[in-house]
Amino acid sequence: MDKKKRRDLTKKATKLTPVINIGLKGITDTLIDELDRVLDARELIKININKQCPLDMNEYAEQIISKTNSELITIIGRKVVIYREKDDEENNIKK
Repeated sequence: MDKKKRRDLTKKATKLTPVINIGLKGITDTLIDELDRVLDARELIKININKQCPLDMNEYAEQIISKTNSELITIIGRKVVIYREKDDEENNIKK
């Protein structure tokens, strides 16, 4: 992804509210399924990671993007913003 697109997505993300909260259980299969569902619907999402979580923010971000095949846009405080472009097949069906 080029810098311009990343910057534009970061601007859009400032207005988003977190759609998922990660708590003490961390990243589970259920959480990944939910993230996939939300990414299919929205493409750009913000995730809140609670202070009680045992791992570092960067470790959570790495796990999330690898398991959801998404791209990390930014980490701001306890918030992680990720992006995954919709498949061309899905875009063609909805048109």
